Amino acid sequence: MASITVTNVSGGDVNIQDFYKTLAPGEAITTERSAADLPGMVSLQTALAAGTVTLAVTYSAIELSSGLAAAPQIVEARDMAPVAAAGLESGSIVIRVDVPVGGGGSDEVVIYAANALPFKFRVLETIFLISTGAGTWALSDEAGGGGQTIVAGDTSGTGRVVGTPDSDVTVVLTPGTLIGLFLARSDSASIGEIIMTVRAET
Repeated sequence: MASITVTNVSGGDVNIQDFYKTLAPGEAITTERSAADLPGMVSLQTALAAGTVTLAVTYSAIELSSGLAAAPQIVEARDMAPVAAAGLESGSIVIRVDVPVGGGGSDEVVIYAANALPFKFRVLETIFLISTGAGTWALSDEAGGGGQTIVAGDTSGTGRVVGTPDSDVTVVLTPGTLIGLFLARSDSASIGEIIMTVRAET
């Protein structure tokens, strides 16, 4: 069964009723529980939405070898479901991306490489959950900050930062030779998560 680790990234204690545990700042708790149980874990969902905890799911060797679970990547199978656009025209999808510490200075985190978008989608909302603050973040659909700037935000502090759209019109990403999803950081010491709500487009 998958191992679920919840870590308190806030400045105060966080009560996770689903685990019957109050986490002090920086404290983590690990349990074996199916990832499918997460939608029913109300207090954990609330804490995640508030940006007070982070969550990591680690599959067992048996689960990975079964072919039913994906090995960890920048965007994992459990972070974006379903992974095809068929039948999703009226629904929304949440993409969760872990942003790790970099090698220093400004950098670019490749979420989807050029020509590797899984399907065409419209970006409805983007939230940056910052656990270590520094500089700014900006999402674009081409490498090197080219193409469309989707959202940007001041990530010098910690906590929940709602990405500011580059225009008044929601951005649509269409798979193409140059099109992917790229995060530019002015300071690679800034780490956290990206939570994007998107809608598949035809």
